[in-house]
Amino acid sequence: MGKRERAGRPGCGAERARASPSPIHLSIPDLLSSRSLSLHSLSPRSHLALSTNAIERIAGLAPLTRLETLSLARNALRRLDGVEAAAGSLQQLWVSYNGLERLAGVESLGKLKVLFAMHNRLAAWDEVERLAGLCDLEEVAFAGNPLVCAA
Repeated sequence: MGKRERAGRPGCGAERARASPSPIHLSIPDLLSSRSLSLHSLSPRSHLALSTNAIERIAGLAPLTRLETLSLARNALRRLDGVEAAAGSLQQLWVSYNGLERLAGVESLGKLKVLFAMHNRLAAWDEVERLAGLCDLEEVAFAGNPLVCAA
């Protein structure tokens, strides 16, 4: 079946794209001014995938009012400052393989269900205690962090 025939079937082509928004994948350094994440010009999305870039800080998430999943794995993040702007909707935060030493800011994410923070520099259990008030949290992953390796 050719490409043209598939596009006319239910669930294929343009009809499928309208049914569920696809994640935005950005890897163009020019879009990330000063290596910071600034998304003022993007429309609201439910999943934003920005893994494997050189992002050092998070900024400008407030316009993304329907953001449920934020994937920032394999970047250059040292802190999560700025993630609070997505507190009203964010359910999954993927920040593995960064340089995170602290989780400050994550405690404001009241709807958070999943936190993947593997292979960072988290060494203090005080950082894990920041998650205590997140009642919806179902899944966490800290493997590869000094706090797990030393335990």
